[in-house]
Amino acid sequence: MEQKKNKTKLIVLMDGNTASAAESLISHLNTLKNVVFIGTNTSGCFLSNANMKCILPNSEIEISYGDQLSFQDKCTEGKGFQPDIWIGGTDALERVLAFLKNIND
Repeated sequence: MEQKKNKTKLIVLMDGNTASAAESLISHLNTLKNVVFIGTNTSGCFLSNANMKCILPNSEIEISYGDQLSFQDKCTEGKGFQPDIWIGGTDALERVLAFLKNIND
């Protein structure tokens, strides 16, 4: 897939809490040049929605399930989108900001 021109440099932080509509945004940003993804894999909840709910007849447990499924090139359900630069941990934002400060100095 050919990437679209984009003069704006964009750094996107992502992790396992990135899901659903945020993964849709990442899917779109993947089509642009000058975008770098930093963090860990997204949640991988992008491919099906969970609008349908029902109660199981014997256990009476409520469950949710998707009623649609779409396929994307770079996202795997349960694995998500992979970053360009892998930075994990609870201090990922601080580490990225320190990295950016160092390359701009």
